[in-house]
Amino acid sequence: MKSQTFGEKIKELRVDLNYSLKWVGNTIGYSPKLLSKIEKNEKKAPEQIIKALSKIYKIPYKDLVTKYLSEEIYYQIRSCEYADEVLNIVKRRLKKEGEGTQREETKEKIIESIKTYFSDKPIEKAWIFGSFARNASISKDSDIDIMVVFKKPNKISLFDLIQMKKELTQKTGRAVDLIEEGQELSSFRDTIKKERRLVYGSKTN
Repeated sequence: MKSQTFGEKIKELRVDLNYSLKWVGNTIGYSPKLLSKIEKNEKKAPEQIIKALSKIYKIPYKDLVTKYLSEEIYYQIRSCEYADEVLNIVKRRLKKEGEGTQREETKEKIIESIKTYFSDKPIEKAWIFGSFARNASISKDSDIDIMVVFKKPNKISLFDLIQMKKELTQKTGRAVDLIEEGQELSSFRDTIKKERRLVYGSKTN
């Protein structure tokens, strides 16, 4: 039995809510034509649209990003003779490295952890934004939104980003959302620029 693709999933959600491609694209600041190609499995979805789609389709972000990433992993290893072994190793590593990562730290200590982490990574600049940047006091369940500029040439893959997110979660004790500057949805761009706070790199370059 053929499993449902990510493109088929988001099309099903859109049709069930009777939303047009044009309306969805305009709402999230993404081309309706490109969104149509994603639904038809003709184009890979950019990671930055997933959170916006989860909101307008009224589906937990966890469910949609799980579908997205599981498909990415599937296509990466489907032709590998040792795919099952690879998955088992990854699961064991995730379980081992994920133990005890969620903890409460002060905002200042978290920012220092972020600076230290980026010091030996191909990162030119990094900003925090969202509720973590806006609020002086942070709740225990506040996620950390980070925008970065990579050093040139940029050879960072999606899986490199996923690994960075995981390592930052371990360092900070909080869930981290990491995006590259310029990859944010256009509908959120102005808001992010107003509220973001530089935490790594120079303001002058």
